[in-house]
Amino acid sequence: MDMKPLLILNQIISIWFNYKYAAIYRGILNVRVVFHFRTRTLTEFGYSVLSEKVRQLVLS
Repeated sequence: MDMKPLLILNQIISIWFNYKYAAIYRGILNVRVVFHFRTRTLTEFGYSVLSEKVRQLVLS
Protein backbone atom coordinates (compact mmCIF):
# COMPACT_ATOMS: atom_id res chain seq x y z
CA MET A 1 0.00 0.00 0.00
CA ASP A 2 1.27 3.45 -0.90
CA MET A 3 1.65 5.54 2.25
CA LYS A 4 1.98 8.86 0.43
CA PRO A 5 -1.77 9.75 0.27
CA LEU A 6 -2.05 8.84 3.96
CA LEU A 7 0.88 11.09 4.88
CA ILE A 8 -0.52 13.97 2.82
CA LEU A 9 -3.93 13.46 4.44
CA ASN A 10 -2.28 13.48 7.86
CA GLN A 11 -0.55 16.79 7.06
CA ILE A 12 -3.77 18.36 5.80
CA ILE A 13 -5.63 17.23 8.92
CA SER A 14 -2.80 18.48 11.14
CA ILE A 15 -2.98 21.91 9.52
CA TRP A 16 -6.78 21.97 9.29
CA PHE A 17 -7.45 21.15 12.94
CA ASN A 18 -5.62 22.63 15.87
CA TYR A 19 -2.81 20.66 17.47
CA LYS A 20 -5.03 18.86 19.98
CA TYR A 21 -7.28 17.28 17.36
CA ALA A 22 -4.31 16.47 15.15
CA ALA A 23 -2.65 14.75 18.11
CA ILE A 24 -5.78 12.70 18.77
CA TYR A 25 -5.93 11.71 15.10
CA ARG A 26 -2.26 10.72 15.10
CA GLY A 27 -2.88 8.78 18.33
CA ILE A 28 -5.60 6.76 16.59
CA LEU A 29 -3.26 6.20 13.65
CA ASN A 30 -0.47 5.10 16.02
CA VAL A 31 -2.80 2.63 17.75
CA ARG A 32 -3.42 1.01 14.37
CA VAL A 33 0.33 0.85 13.76
CA VAL A 34 0.90 -0.66 17.22
CA PHE A 35 -1.39 -3.49 16.15
CA HIS A 36 1.23 -4.47 13.59
CA PHE A 37 4.35 -3.96 15.72
CA ARG A 38 2.82 -4.83 19.06
CA THR A 39 5.41 -5.49 21.75
CA ARG A 40 8.33 -3.35 20.60
CA THR A 41 6.22 -0.29 19.76
CA LEU A 42 4.16 -0.59 22.95
CA THR A 43 7.31 -0.87 25.03
CA GLU A 44 8.84 2.19 23.37
CA PHE A 45 5.56 4.11 23.70
CA GLY A 46 5.25 3.18 27.38
CA TYR A 47 8.84 4.22 27.96
CA SER A 48 8.39 7.58 26.20
CA VAL A 49 5.21 8.30 28.18
CA LEU A 50 6.95 7.34 31.41
CA SER A 51 10.04 9.45 30.67
CA GLU A 52 7.79 12.39 29.72
CA LYS A 53 5.96 12.12 33.08
CA VAL A 54 9.29 11.92 34.93
CA ARG A 55 10.58 14.93 33.00
CA GLN A 56 7.46 16.92 33.94
CA LEU A 57 7.87 15.96 37.60
CA VAL A 58 11.53 16.96 37.58
CA LEU A 59 10.82 20.31 35.90
CA SER A 60 7.85 21.19 38.12
